[in-house]
Parts: sequence; C-alpha cells; structure tokens
Amino acid sequence: MDLTSFGNHSQLHLHISYGIPFELSPSEAAILTLLEHARFDLFTSRRKKGVSGRPQAVDAYTMMVILLYARAEGRYSCRGIARLCTRDLFLQAVLDGRKAPGHITINRFIKENPAAIEDMLFQMAERLSGLGELGKDVVFQDGTKIESRAGKYTFVWKGSVEKNLAKLKVRALRQIKEIGDRFAWDTACDGEGDLHAALMSLKRNLERSGKPVCADAPGSGHRLCPEQKAYRDVVDSLSRLDKYSHYLEMIGKDRKSMSRTDPEATFMRMKEDAMNNGQLKPAYNIQTLVDGNYIVGAFSSADRTDYHTMVPALEKLGSSLSWKYPAYCADSGYDSLANRLALDKLGIKDYIKPQNYAVSKTRAYAQEIGRVENLAYDEKSDTYTCANGKKLFFVTMKHAGGQDGSQAATKVYACRRGCKSCPVRGECMKKSKLPYKRLETNFLLVKYRKAALENITSAFGTEVRMNRSIQAEGAFAQLKANWRFRRFLSFGKKRAFSEWLLMSMAINVIHLANRMEEGLVSTPFWYSLPRGETGGAV
Repeated sequence: MDLTSFGNHSQLHLHISYGIPFELSPSEAAILTLLEHARFDLFTSRRKKGVSGRPQAVDAYTMMVILLYARAEGRYSCRGIARLCTRDLFLQAVLDGRKAPGHITINRFIKENPAAIEDMLFQMAERLSGLGELGKDVVFQDGTKIESRAGKYTFVWKGSVEKNLAKLKVRALRQIKEIGDRFAWDTACDGEGDLHAALMSLKRNLERSGKPVCADAPGSGHRLCPEQKAYRDVVDSLSRLDKYSHYLEMIGKDRKSMSRTDPEATFMRMKEDAMNNGQLKPAYNIQTLVDGNYIVGAFSSADRTDYHTMVPALEKLGSSLSWKYPAYCADSGYDSLANRLALDKLGIKDYIKPQNYAVSKTRAYAQEIGRVENLAYDEKSDTYTCANGKKLFFVTMKHAGGQDGSQAATKVYACRRGCKSCPVRGECMKKSKLPYKRLETNFLLVKYRKAALENITSAFGTEVRMNRSIQAEGAFAQLKANWRFRRFLSFGKKRAFSEWLLMSMAINVIHLANRMEEGLVSTPFWYSLPRGETGGAV
C-alpha cells in the first residue's frame, strides 16, 4: 500500500524545470523590435479592471504581441488566435506561464481599444523612423474596398426609401381624414410635419373607443370591426413612418445606401465577386498611406470614390506623426480641384496623376479637334479659336458645388455663328444637339494639372510614380491576394477599421522581418530606375 491508495492524495513527485534556449524567427524578432519602446497607456486607461473587479487576464503589450503574431501567421478570427495561444511555442514563451486569453477576451480587447490600436500604428511608424526605414520624402496613398460582414442582399437604397416615404405620407394624410370623418373625431393635421402626432392621437382614440383592438388581430373583411381595421392601418402607417425615418437618419446626407445588418457599411461596386461581374456589395473604402514600403497611416471612409478621402487622411497623418511629408503621390482617382488646392495650402508638392494623362498620350486625343485642350486660346481677348477659325466668346460663369462643400468656378464659352454650316461640325461637335459650339473649362484646375504633369514626367517624378505602384499597391496585393483578406469578420466601422489597422501592422512586421534577414535595415526602400530608362509607371 502506498499514498495513492487514498483518494485524497496523489503520487509524490519531484518538479524539475530546465531553461530551454529559444531562437527567434525574423518575424518574431520584428514584432518585439517594433513594440520594444511603445507606450500602452491608452490601453490601460481604457480598462484597468473587468466588470466584476478582476484584473485583466493579459496586459496590453502581451495582447498586441499575440495579435500581430497571429495575423502574421494567417490567423484572423478570435477563436483561431485563442487556439494558437495554447499551441504555439513563441506565444507560450510570451505568456510566461500565464493563462492563454480566450476568444471573448481577445474580442473585447479589440472592440474596446479602437483609438489605442490606431495610435499603435503611428507609434510603429515612429519606431520605423528611428530605425531609419522611412524615407520621409514622399507619402503614397491608395485605396481599396473591403467587403463588410453584412450579407450582400441586405441593401437599403436611399432613393427607394424617399420614394416610399413620400407615398406613405400621402396615404397617411388620406387615412387620417377618412378615419376622422367615419368616427366624427377632430383629427386636424397641419401637414407632413404633424403627421406622426396625428397618427398617435388616432391610435389613442381607437384604444379608448371601447372596442377590442389589436395590431395583429387575425381575420379580414367583415370579420373585423371598423375600429379594428382602422387601428391596424394606423399602427402599420406608424411603423412604416418610423422605419423609413430611421433608415434616412442612418444613411445620412453623404451616402445613397446602407446594409440592414451593418448600417455603417455602404454598397459599392466591387472589382471582384463570385461571378466576376462587379456586383454591388456592402463594403468600406479603406485608404492606406505608405512610405518605404511600410504602412504609416490609414483611413476608413463610406465614399464610393477616392476624391474626398485625401484631405482627412493627410490631416490625421499630419497630426499623429512628428514630421511632415514634403510631397504626395496618388493615382488619378484623387485628381480633383479641392485636393490640389489642399496640397497647395499645406505646401506639399503635388504628384497626383491627371485624369486625362493616359488618354492624352494617344494619337486620337491629339487629333480630336473639338477638345478644349486642342483649341487655341487667346488670353488677351479671352477667346478660343476652333479648327474652322471661328471665335468662342466667354458667356457666363458656372458655379458647381462639390460633395466636400467646395465651389468650383467654371467658365463657359460659346460660338455665336457659323456652326450650323461648318464643314467639320461632325468632328467638332459630334453628337451635340446644340446649334453652336459650347465648352466649359476651369483654368485653376488646368493650371494645377499642368504643374502636376511637369512633376510626374520629370526624372524624379517617374521614379515616384513607379514607387507608388510598387509600394502602395503592393500592400494591397499582400493583404488581399497573398493573405486572402477580402472580407471583414466583424460589424461596424470602428471594429472593421481596427481589424484593418492590425493587418497593416502585421504587414509592417513582415516587411521589417524580411529586411532584417537580408541586412537592409536603416536603408529606406526606394526603387530607382536604371539610367536612361523612362519606366512604365501607372
């Protein structure tokens, strides 16, 4: 008989613990390097203790190491990360005997710290700057659309809601009058603004009528009393009125659609889908700002285009980093007067490709006699001269307001005679049904585009455009093509953006790991064209 014969005792054993040398991989070393001097005060001030008074299971530093390592290893879901913590040797060493966090803890950490996670990306950029990995000469911006977790058939269109709401108001006004006349009630309604109050008054009167009324009473026709029919119609109108008003409030002024299951997602035309036909899906417009092949900033938008994302993205970047970029490069999707004015005001050199850059290099463009760019302009008389020698005189100023609130002043010119019998009318005016030639031009935008064209066609500008296609688009290629990250796993703009920030930091980890392995740290990445080569930058 020994001690184990008694159920309250176990076998006596000797615990021996040996230190095992642990060699870090490049990605593990990169994570620890980037987080070495980071500040985590925004995390700890957000949640020092749990709801029940217990301290956090894992501190913010350890949690960030876990999240970045898991994403670098291709684990994105909270459950997958929790399983990785119990099996991976590196994470076991980081936890140092502490209990691995569960998926609820990981999810709560990401959900409750959106501002701190964004600040961590900027701290990472500062750390990369200290390592000499950022050039700080040009910042590149590009955008992509990442699908929301919401279903693709949960759409709510603003136009349809407004149309249905207008029909509902007409029907409800008629309904109020008919019910008031039937029961001899005073149901005066001052108009659409007083519609909800009038319907609520009718609902209360019907409930106090003495008849049993119910919104979902079974039966139809003669099986329902007049009070029950009226009550059902009033409740239905109130429900629809509240629903449509709520939809319009959620969509807002700057959007045209939303998803019922993710109201902050906007339906956008995706470049890829299951049937490769550009299907509309709920998505977020994600913008990244890149320097030295590293993501130094990000911005999430509900805009379906990139025109209005440059200014807020640059403002956030400028207020979060300790340096300012002297030059900015983006593709033609950012070519707008408001953006060029903003760059001029900030003193940033403009390397935005004009929208007509590619087509302007074709022979057909140069031979199109009706284009304003191919007409002779006399600044002294403020007139254009067409291919047939006729003058186009200034007619009026046209002011068009942009979605961002900017006002663009466009000058309108028109020919006064000779166009009807002109021998080149078919080439000059093409399908225009106007009797005389008419054109519009914005001289300020033309001036900015001309300056940008000189910048991007210079020797350095060609290299800038080449590096934009390598660095900015390369980050999306890594995330969407190599890592298969094409859809967010969570609902809501803040949570989806936090996911993107973590993925961006994981990309930076991989890039730094590769450069550490190749011994290239402290030499900022920049692709230089061979001497005499013009390049094929887009």
